Amino acid sequence: MYRVAEPRVVISFTSNYVLSDLEDSRVNFPDDRFRFHSYEEFEAACDLKGDPYGALALVSMSSSRVFLDFDVQLTRDYVTWVDAKVVTKTETMTIEELFSYIKQEAAKVRSSAKVDKVLFFRDVSFGIQEGELRFRLIHLWEARNVLTKTLIGLEMLLIDEQGSVIQGFIPSARIDTYLPHMKAGSVYRLNKCFGSNSKVMYRVAEPRVVISFTSNSVLSDLEDSRVNFPDDRFRFHSYKEFEAACDLKGDLYDYVGHLKLVNGQTLNASVVLDEEEIASTRRLLLHVQTHDGPVMKLYLWDQAAADFCAKFKLHGSTPRVILVTTVNPKRFGGALALASMSSSRVFLDFDVQPTRDYVTWLDSNLDVANRVDAKVVT
Repeated sequence: MYRVAEPRVVISFTSNYVLSDLEDSRVNFPDDRFRFHSYEEFEAACDLKGDPYGALALVSMSSSRVFLDFDVQLTRDYVTWVDAKVVTKTETMTIEELFSYIKQEAAKVRSSAKVDKVLFFRDVSFGIQEGELRFRLIHLWEARNVLTKTLIGLEMLLIDEQGSVIQGFIPSARIDTYLPHMKAGSVYRLNKCFGSNSKVMYRVAEPRVVISFTSNSVLSDLEDSRVNFPDDRFRFHSYKEFEAACDLKGDLYDYVGHLKLVNGQTLNASVVLDEEEIASTRRLLLHVQTHDGPVMKLYLWDQAAADFCAKFKLHGSTPRVILVTTVNPKRFGGALALASMSSSRVFLDFDVQPTRDYVTWLDSNLDVANRVDAKVVT
């Protein structure tokens, strides 16, 4: 942790070592060497306790040194780069006025900048992305610490014009900057984002990279686009695939099938949902089946349970088909069950194309829909 140089070896002075001045040397030794990181690189390494790099406005370490204006060549170079108007105006400006001025100048630079090259999600790599990303926002949800429930940020599912899906992330400190301008289903362009490592557990998309919004990112509506962005994309697993992935905490896949029981009630016109009980227990238990496969328990938690109740009430008749995204396969009492996650969405009968296709199949296979399995009611 906290290395200040690249080599994996350290030179240690022992009692047998002899140190002396090197006099009259013809070799020109450099005075110093620095290793700088950009804001995005510091952000990517935040709290990882890795190598410390030198930069302003960061917490110093016992190994830190401080140089100002003309102390070393790099500070002299930076003084040359700084806009003289900003430096000279600090004498007559408050801090608030100075930051306002800097933001105005930055906005001018962004507005006059040339249009970046359009990148597809397949082109996104680790590090700063210089091009422009264009995508539809499929869904967004809160990411919280499992133990403290502290808000970490917003996670998103994005899709580009090629139908590729990738995960996005907005840190909690920047939610107020971007969230007011974002709506699920809308199309956006994003400049100056950062490609960071995706998490190992519970991934909702294939790419190993996540699109992270930084303080330099610029998000805007993609207006009058002639490109037809797909509305959504699903990744379905069969019973056997869910069983193979059970309790592995790996990628999250989607489920589609037909309902057998809703909180212990068979499907008929008199199905009643006790919303107070569901709200207090924070869950809803469904028994589901895909085609003529085994019957499974599907637990809807928190927002997914609330979404099911809302859709159920608006449906008019008792729904038969359900699709739940990003479910976690777990084993309860030795039997395979599925559980919704914070990223899960719920669709019924005719909400999306996969549920409509399943309704068509179900209508052609009414013997499966009406079959009573003893395992369902136990």
